[in-house]
Amino acid sequence: MIDAATQFRVILALLNMTNNDLADRLDINATTISAWKTGRHEPHRDVAPRLRELCEEKGIGFLPSGMPVPRSEIEARSNNAGSSATSTAR
Repeated sequence: MIDAATQFRVILALLNMTNNDLADRLDINATTISAWKTGRHEPHRDVAPRLRELCEEKGIGFLPSGMPVPRSEIEARSNNAGSSATSTAR
């Protein structure tokens, strides 16, 4: 598992948003975003679902480790795992 601060920094990069952009989108203060990035705080339970919804809207998924990645990467990994299993079974 990755720590919450690292996870959030990756999300912010994948969203290609600034602290201010994301704060505006989530209707919170930009200093809150900064606190998430440094690990001083984690998203509050009423904000976390909105953040996850935004990630889904922008095509960001999560690996079992919690690492956020583009959904296309998750699909590619699934397809590769399936094709490996198929080629092994032959």
